Amino acid sequence: MSHVATIEVIIKDQELEALGAAVKELGLELVRDQKTFKSYQSGLMCDHAIRVPGNPDAYEIGVVKRDDGKGYELKWDTYGGGRYLLEKVGTGAQKIKQGYATQVAIKAARAGGFRVVGRSVKADGTVLVSIQR
Repeated sequence: MSHVATIEVIIKDQELEALGAAVKELGLELVRDQKTFKSYQSGLMCDHAIRVPGNPDAYEIGVVKRDDGKGYELKWDTYGGGRYLLEKVGTGAQKIKQGYATQVAIKAARAGGFRVVGRSVKADGTVLVSIQR
C-alpha cells in the first residue's frame, strides 16, 4: 500500500535554485525534468525529483507543479520511512522545509545588497543567518 503525502511547503522559487541548494546540503540531489518519482506505487508523476544519490533502493520526492500554478509542492511516500529518505529529511521533511526557508532568506538578503557572513544552528534546530551590508 502506498502512503503518498504532500510535504507542507510551497516552493515559490520557479528556478528551483533555493530548493536545489537546500537538498544538496542534506546529501540529496535535485534531478530536473524527471517525470516520475520512485515510491511503493510506480509511475507517480512529477515535474522534477529529489533523490538519494548512490542509493537505488531509496524512494524519491516528487516536485510537482501546484494546481493553482503558484509554485511547486513536494510529494513523497512515507511508508517505511520513505525507504531511506526519513533519515535524510527528518520527520515531516522538516529538514527540507528549514533548508529551503534558509536558502530563500539568503537569496533575499543578497538581492537586497547584503552579504551573508555566517550561519549557525542552535541546539533547538533554529538556523541563524548573519548578514552585513
